[in-house]
Amino acid sequence: MEDDVITDIHCGVVVAWRAYAHEQNVMQTKQAQRRSVKRSLVDRGEPLAREVIAIEIWPICALPPAPKTRIPGDVMVSPDAVERMEFGKLIEQVIAEMYARRYNVRLRKHNKLAVHPRFPWMIGSFDRTVDGQRVGLECKNVDSLSYRFGGWGDEHSDQVPQEYLLQCAHYLAVSGYDAWVLAACVGGNTLKIFRVERDSELVELIEHGEAEFWQHIERNEAPALDYQHPTAIPLLKKLFPGSSGETIRLPAEAEAMHYARLDFTEQAELMSKGADAAKARILHMMGEAAVGLLPNGGGYTRKIIKREGYTVESSTYVDFRFSARKGEKA
Repeated sequence: MEDDVITDIHCGVVVAWRAYAHEQNVMQTKQAQRRSVKRSLVDRGEPLAREVIAIEIWPICALPPAPKTRIPGDVMVSPDAVERMEFGKLIEQVIAEMYARRYNVRLRKHNKLAVHPRFPWMIGSFDRTVDGQRVGLECKNVDSLSYRFGGWGDEHSDQVPQEYLLQCAHYLAVSGYDAWVLAACVGGNTLKIFRVERDSELVELIEHGEAEFWQHIERNEAPALDYQHPTAIPLLKKLFPGSSGETIRLPAEAEAMHYARLDFTEQAELMSKGADAAKARILHMMGEAAVGLLPNGGGYTRKIIKREGYTVESSTYVDFRFSARKGEKA
């Protein structure tokens, strides 16, 4: 299901998978992609669980000590996420039927959670499995823009967004199967097929990371918060929504963080000004041209966009964007 917030439930704990990837480049080969995934999980020298078992808004791993079964629903899933999940459930059947018809296979729907044969806390909710084959099927409902810019590669490869690659690898670990097919309904009317083969090394990394994460659950102990995760600040706002009115003295580390924040803010402003200046120079070079081609391929386009008025006055503006060559970073 698209933008899953995958619900793998055990002991009242909802584990919402989302791999936090520092490198988002689209990989050109499956070997390159898998090397990148493994580097992001291992080479940074941080616990694997912080990357692979990353909680969407860290409700379980960052909340103060509480009974294991306490799941604050308002923190776990936003209304928008719930709606996406509901749409995903409805369209899942359609995607599965289209896949079965195209490839002339019988699919089996599973009405209970699958459990890893050695690790009872490692579970999965499979969309479908293929009868007579050691192959599973995951159905995704994907927006056309997300498909174009979201890390999807050539059809029939395993070049899929990293969180989906890791989800399939998790299911391969739980099931022991040889491959997991990802069927993506793009834009509501096109079925694209991808296939993730079993990678023993990646499966082992995931098993290790989940074991590490589960130990925190058993101890009712929060792992360290990943301050670079995009949901870190929203989470902290939910953890500490009010003010006690108290004045406290911060440790010396806080002063270092203060100056680091000022430095990063200054650098970000400089980078933004530099990017705007480069854009202005390119616009100047193009003049009124509609397309400007770069010597090494790719180019910029200028197109007049008219925005109809509704609650604000109508306006006209120039849409200016870069079109990269396939595989090139925009």
